[in-house]
Amino acid sequence: MSDGFLTSPQQRDLFQILEHDRSGAQIVVELKGSVDIAALKESLSTVVERHEIFQTDYTVIPGMKYPLQVLAGANLEWSEHELSESSLTEIAKVQNEEFQKSGNSSTVYISLVKEAENKHHIILCCHALAMDYQAVMTMLKEWSYCYDAIHGSGCPELEEPLQYIDYAAWLDELQMSDDAFEGNKFWSNYCKDFSPRFSFALEEPTTERAYTQHSQVVNLPSVYTEQLNAYCSQHDLRAQDVLCSMWLLIVSRMSGQSNQAVSFRVEGRDDEQLQSVMGIVQKDIPICVDITEFKSFLPLVKQLSRQLTSIQSWQDFYKWPECWREEASESLDIGFAFYNSASTLTCSNSELSWTPKHIQLLLLYTS
Repeated sequence: MSDGFLTSPQQRDLFQILEHDRSGAQIVVELKGSVDIAALKESLSTVVERHEIFQTDYTVIPGMKYPLQVLAGANLEWSEHELSESSLTEIAKVQNEEFQKSGNSSTVYISLVKEAENKHHIILCCHALAMDYQAVMTMLKEWSYCYDAIHGSGCPELEEPLQYIDYAAWLDELQMSDDAFEGNKFWSNYCKDFSPRFSFALEEPTTERAYTQHSQVVNLPSVYTEQLNAYCSQHDLRAQDVLCSMWLLIVSRMSGQSNQAVSFRVEGRDDEQLQSVMGIVQKDIPICVDITEFKSFLPLVKQLSRQLTSIQSWQDFYKWPECWREEASESLDIGFAFYNSASTLTCSNSELSWTPKHIQLLLLYTS
């Protein structure tokens, strides 16, 4: 197919667990203030048209395991609702069903739901292969910026973004580069003494996955967040390293193994040029720490922090399952991801605030 482009490794990993070829990623944003609907539509069109990932269809060619990215053009489906007619949950459910039934996975669905004169909700649904958490935040920043400019009769000025198709091509080229051999060698050595498979301590060990893929989101109450921040400030640590170390201890006790590998989600946007990429850039890389080497918690956290700093420079070369000495499926059994709570965005011209309330992405977790 002449106009087809290869998907990225992240998209191919996620595609394997999609329940539907057009599975959707969905976000809900609360708007407070007077809403200029015309400016809202125009600003969304501006964002969609500058990012090809929102104009991409995913076509599976007979004989191919993974789909190709095909540019199909921008297509927005806009609807407006009153909250009194039905709940946000019901509207979101119907929207997601419509997205899955549609014949074009490049369509972006938008529902504007009015709760009160100065309070609205936006529900957005697009293809799951088009979004990760950071992409959602970038899209909302651009959308609110463009809205503010258009509402004020101005013209949004944004630098040209790196397109996802170019990012995916760069990743494939990287795997063919001279650095790829050293990268694969690094990960094989790093993972060699650890197990990617999880089983409870009282179960018979097995190399086969015995669990279905599942994600569990835990929101820390403010009292725990304050204590965590205080501990991190005292010892010059990052919150994600402390929480991941706690998770490693829990997993090790459940499995009875000190060499249990756990996947750790990295943003993947260390390069400044990648900050503007819309699409799945985040990656899951293994953390391999033998907890029997540590007699107290603080040294474990510091060792994990040093490891994360060291191994992230090799993140683009991690491949599953080439790094493991056993037959395996597409990911580690146990994963960990850390996200800061999404903050409110405020428009200066319009005095409209944007607060992400719900972000539903397909994440590679298992349990």
